[in-house]
Amino acid sequence: TTETLTLLERWQRRLLSWKYEMLIACALGLNVVWMAIELQMAGGRIGYDVQVYAQQISEDVWPAWESAFLVGNLVFTSFFFFDVLLRMCVLKLIFWKAWMNYVDLAVAL
Repeated sequence: TTETLTLLERWQRRLLSWKYEMLIACALGLNVVWMAIELQMAGGRIGYDVQVYAQQISEDVWPAWESAFLVGNLVFTSFFFFDVLLRMCVLKLIFWKAWMNYVDLAVAL
């Protein structure tokens, strides 16, 4: 029962639950969308430079987009880094038993 579990064991259960996995999957999905938007915007600028597109993103607003992309990338990178760090600290040896955690670690670094 939950009453006899230690605080560490409760945290381990939370981090191994499907709800936590869904939270991480949603964050990963949002990150993919964020990167797609960034790629689309950068591609639009390059497309204008090579005369594929007739219009470009205004030079006045592009620095704001660059800042937004930088902040967004920093937020996602930090989120995934701290996710892996939290799981390593809480799950201890359990973390190393799942091969996908090695992928998570490689991506977070």
